[in-house]
Amino acid sequence: MNSLAVMFAALLLGSTLIPTPTDADATRARRLAVTPLAQVERALLTKGTVSYLHPGVAEALGLSLANGAISVFQREADMPNGGKVIAVTVREISGQKNIVLASWNETEVRAYLTSPSGILRKAVRASKDEEGWKQIPLAKAQRGYAAEKRYWLGASAASGSSAGTRGDR
Repeated sequence: MNSLAVMFAALLLGSTLIPTPTDADATRARRLAVTPLAQVERALLTKGTVSYLHPGVAEALGLSLANGAISVFQREADMPNGGKVIAVTVREISGQKNIVLASWNETEVRAYLTSPSGILRKAVRASKDEEGWKQIPLAKAQRGYAAEKRYWLGASAASGSSAGTRGDR
């Protein structure tokens, strides 16, 4: 019996001396793994400017306008013959932050709705030739959305600067 007590004490002491991750460390690692756009969100909150989501875009993406205009932090980038904008909602809508990525050229605007999870939830487009916003099937929107997501992940990671982007609009 005495040797059993010694073994138990050794196991107990060994388990307290071995460094183990805390619940906070494990939670942080899981959160980062499921929120690939968290880095983009942080960049928007630190480098973006306060603005409002255009009501037509908000309605087309299914974001509630019950409380009036939707406040966002946004950044823009000029591109040849067009531009890009990314915006994150200041307040949670339906229990989560929403991220809107949009790009435009001379004839068309495309907007993608996602969250820090990075999962595409909705995509819409408007063009000069057609009236109103048209929904893009998610399967068809994935390629364009992936390009927008890559662009903004790169812009957010580029040495912590906002090179090529501006938050002054």
